This record gives sequence, C-alpha cells and structure tokens, in this order.
Amino acid sequence: GTQLQETVEFLYESGASEVHMRSACPPIAYGCKYLNFSRSRSEMELLVRRVVKELEGEEGIEHLDEYTDASTERGQCLLHTICEKFGFSSLGYQSIDGLLKAIGIDREKICTYCWTGKEKDMESHSASYAAAGVNIQAGYEGVRLMKKHVERTFIPGVVSDIGGFGGLFAPDLAGMNEPVLVSGTDGVGTKQRIAQLMDRHDTVGIDCVAMCVNDIICCGAKPLFFLDYIAIGKNEPEKVASLVSGVAEGCVRAGCALIGGETAEHPGTMSPDDYDLAGFSVGVVDKAKIVDSKRMTPGDVIIALPSSGLHSNGYSLVRKVFDVEHADLGAQWDELGGRLGDVLLEPTRIYVKPVLAALAAADIRGISHITGGGFYENIPRSVPDGLCARIDKSVLRIPAVFGVLQRLGEIPERDMFNTYNMGVGMSLIVSRETADAALEALRAGGEEPYIIGEIVAGEEKVALC
Repeated sequence: GTQLQETVEFLYESGASEVHMRSACPPIAYGCKYLNFSRSRSEMELLVRRVVKELEGEEGIEHLDEYTDASTERGQCLLHTICEKFGFSSLGYQSIDGLLKAIGIDREKICTYCWTGKEKDMESHSASYAAAGVNIQAGYEGVRLMKKHVERTFIPGVVSDIGGFGGLFAPDLAGMNEPVLVSGTDGVGTKQRIAQLMDRHDTVGIDCVAMCVNDIICCGAKPLFFLDYIAIGKNEPEKVASLVSGVAEGCVRAGCALIGGETAEHPGTMSPDDYDLAGFSVGVVDKAKIVDSKRMTPGDVIIALPSSGLHSNGYSLVRKVFDVEHADLGAQWDELGGRLGDVLLEPTRIYVKPVLAALAAADIRGISHITGGGFYENIPRSVPDGLCARIDKSVLRIPAVFGVLQRLGEIPERDMFNTYNMGVGMSLIVSRETADAALEALRAGGEEPYIIGEIVAGEEKVALC
C-alpha cells in the first residue's frame, strides 16, 4: 500500500489532474486455503479487509462476497472508500472471467477461492477419503470460519505473507544481550468432557493457552506465539472454529500470536462428538533476567494470585464426584454461586501481563504455576534445597467449589492441596524489600494479590500451617 500511495502522489505532483486505477486481478479477499494456516496475505487482500472493517466492523467480513462485487451496494461503497484513501479518480478490477480468458485457462481447471470464497472452487477433494470418514471440505470451511479469530491475535513479529508449512515469527530482540527461548506445551485434559456435554466449546481454548503461557512466565519469559492441535472425531467447522475462538482469546489475554495449528479428523478412533485440544507456546527472556531461585533467602515473601476456580486440573476426580455424565449441568447451585456447568467450565486465569509488570518492578526470586499436583508438587519446584515455603492456610481465599468438591467426594484435605490450586493459581516469591512494589504492579494489572507466607530455613520445601 505504501508504494502505491507514493506512486499516486508522484503522479499528482507531476501535474496529473486525474489518476485512474485498474487492477489486472479481481479483488482478493480470501486467504489461500492451500497455504492453510499461514494466513497468506496479498496487498489487495489486506487492503480490502482493512477497509471493510473500517466501514462495517468485524461484521463486514461476513459480507466479503458483496464487498468484492461492484454490482452490489457494498461493492460500490468499497470502491468509493478505496478511491478516497488513495486519491484515485476511479478504480476498476479485472473480472474473473476476463482474467481467465486473458491467460487462456478454463474456469473448471483453476482454483478461484481467493476471489470468491466459494468452496466449490477448491479442487482438493477425495471421494474415497470422504467415504473413510475424513471430510477435506469441512477442514477448509473450518479454516475460513476461524480466520477472523486468528487475526485478532496478530502482533508485531507475525510473518504472514510467506511459508505454507510452518508458522513464522520474527521476534524483536532489541535490548536483549543473550536471548533465551522458553517453550511450554500442555492440553486441556478431561475438562473438555464438560464442554462436550454442554455443547459449549469457546472457553476450553483459553485453558489450553493458559496452561502453556502460565508455565513459561515462571521463567520470566514473555510468550511470543502459540500453536494448537485439535484431534476430533468428526470435523464440524463451526465447532472447530468455536474451539479456535477460545484459543485466540487466550492468546489475546497473554499478548502472544496464534501463528499456526492443525486439525486432524480421527474417524473410527474417536467418537464423532469427541475432541482433544492441545498446544504449545514459545517465549523469550534475556538470560540475565531468568527467574533465579538461587537468590532466594529466608524472609522472602510469598504472594498469591487468586485462581478463577478449578482451572484445568484434577477433572477426572471432578467428573467422578459431580457425576457429570448424568448431572444437570444447567442447574443452579446456590452454594457455588452459579450453574454447575458454568462453574466447572470457568476458564483458567492467564497471569502473563501482570506478572511481566511485577518482574519489571520487583525482585522476584521464584514463581510457581499451581496446576496438577497442587501446592505440594508445584511450589517446591521454585524453592531451592535448604529452604521452605511456609504458607498460612488460614489466609487462603478458597472458592466455594473446592469446599463442595471436598465434601461431596469425602476427599482428605491433604489430597485437595495435592491435587488442586485451592484458590491460588500462581505464587510469587519476592524479596521483602520489594514486596510492596510487586503488589502494586500486580494490582495495576488487574489482579488481587495477597501475602500467604514467607520463606524460612528447612528441608520440606513447602509447609502448610
């Protein structure tokens, strides 16, 4: 767009009274599906989509076929707006039929999807594969539907115009002396079964992202990008797009880009309604700023970041206790403060942005993401030998769902703290001198942090008192 703008300005400066633009190609509004998740972008596609969003917002993307047809009211509006933006006196496009005639290729022998967005223009089809249970066309439709969600995650560094087989990202390493990549991978686990039973698929993607990015922030790394993998019994495009919408929302909350993914249809090995969502994230941190527990000393303060609930761990036990296969997940539970299914599906909280702010403001010496294994497995991972994280159980803010779960399942307290986060999604160990600065930065980031204990000498690594 920049070069085109400069050309128009040059023509007017050189004395032209009018500048008429003619494109030898029909307007490209749909990314090539053969390049799948690379989100290949031509200059014209970017321009068309940007203008459409300015005219009608995200809803306009649903009417791209009208915007790229000059015979429609939307099409005329698009042409007029682009002319105004670039200073064209008029703008015209080659028709698809005219282009095909010029290059001497029959329409049935060429894919025209990038111009029409119509599935029937895609050549890739296998009747034999479809008979075996794999619907290639459904895969293409899923990619089309998820595109608007994926685009929400784009941040500087996304390389979207080349590379059909891998997600590309160009990180900004300015100011880093020795950048270190940090990766994390995880899945949602059997929490997905709750989503399947409720036929609500737009939140578990947040969990998938959270389980990965919350891990890598424990090293002090900023997440850069994420890739997902969906194995599904039967590819239903709307369901897949809903799953990806959750992944995209998680990426937005974490400040990272969704740059790739894979959807695999598994007929015969999974039931049609079944799916499994997993993913991985890569982040970066300057080596000198990696969170180093070796500097931890007695007297350091332990700060808790509240969880949103169960997060995404221990759901095999949750499903057993609440008998979710037969329970009314839509029933209101006053004791839980909401419908049972909603409480069980509450997405995992993503702590990346507030923790990054705290890392910049305070001397943080240890971070633990409290996931499967609860306090007893996760907190010791950030505590060096010879020290112990002494936690005051009486100050913990434990959501109601844990109490109900423990009572109905007759679960010993030790097992609860060895399985669940018990209201603490992440803990930070901070020098006492900078604890107030850490608390202030976390609050500014939307968290409600509070002190739950301190580091003392000892060999237990963690003690709940």
